[in-house]
Amino acid sequence: MDKPEVTLENYETVYAYYRDHQQNRVLAKLAYASLYAKYRPRVTYADDAEAQLARLVKSGRVMIVAANHITHSDQYTLAATAWKTPLRRAIGRTRVLAKDELFVAPDLHKKVDMMGGIPVFRSKNYGLRAVADAGRLMMDISAERLCRGDNLAIFPEGTCNEEDPTRLQHINSGIGHIAKRAADRGVSPVLLSIGISYGPDAHGPDPENVKSASVFVGEPLFDLPRNRWTSPTSCRRNCRSPSTGRSRRTDGSSEFCQFRLTPDGCQPKLTCMTEATTLAAAAGSPTPPRGCGPCVRCGVSSNGSRPFRWPTPAPRAGPGRRLPTPSR
Repeated sequence: MDKPEVTLENYETVYAYYRDHQQNRVLAKLAYASLYAKYRPRVTYADDAEAQLARLVKSGRVMIVAANHITHSDQYTLAATAWKTPLRRAIGRTRVLAKDELFVAPDLHKKVDMMGGIPVFRSKNYGLRAVADAGRLMMDISAERLCRGDNLAIFPEGTCNEEDPTRLQHINSGIGHIAKRAADRGVSPVLLSIGISYGPDAHGPDPENVKSASVFVGEPLFDLPRNRWTSPTSCRRNCRSPSTGRSRRTDGSSEFCQFRLTPDGCQPKLTCMTEATTLAAAAGSPTPPRGCGPCVRCGVSSNGSRPFRWPTPAPRAGPGRRLPTPSR
């Protein structure tokens, strides 16, 4: 099949092409190696994450790699990270979701295809209704590629964070829908969260050519929830490092509280916010509960330093109406 023009009006032909597109693995490895030589990220791991990741890649089990999005250099930093880590074995069988603007210029289009790119038509550019059908087809194609043994890399924030790189932006639900669609097809992907930080130079005078990056690779999350009773919430309070006592931020070494709402109550578990939000989306729970228990490490509740209390249900004031809930 000939390479189609990547336009929203042509989305069915576009995704028919990327349903089966496969880049040259040898050339892909050469491209990743050259990106590592240029960007040279400083990579650190969560406890035992490197060994777990090595075993995971060797086993051949598919994964979804989720990373925060700070600058337009992030995709190159992520590729360089793949070359330096056990992810090197997955080069050539990893699809990368990328905005459709990267597929316009022929030279750039060729490079993105070499990286395993799949175009995404974003609602911020075309409107939510205009991209709805294309978005559903993109998620189906991504899930199908996972079922064929490919991995998937995605920036779930969907756009560069140009305001406060120490705080994650809103996490789009597409990554959760893809995970669920893959699970519905009988494949349960592993979630791997990666944090990227460029320090104070991230939005300097030349943000397009930022090279120095610190990258934090979290522990692979092997079990994604499959039903509404195991949906975790994305508590966005920072935890403190048990070894240093310093606040952990989203700058490449982030950890947040995650709590699972189960029939037995709110069960705490420490994880990265990207994982928590992705799990919530995959479980079909778009909105988290209004409060959570204290962090298992630092004891801080999701509502700040106040002791945690579950919100009291408001009494009904007639058919379909509620009285105001008293402030806590």
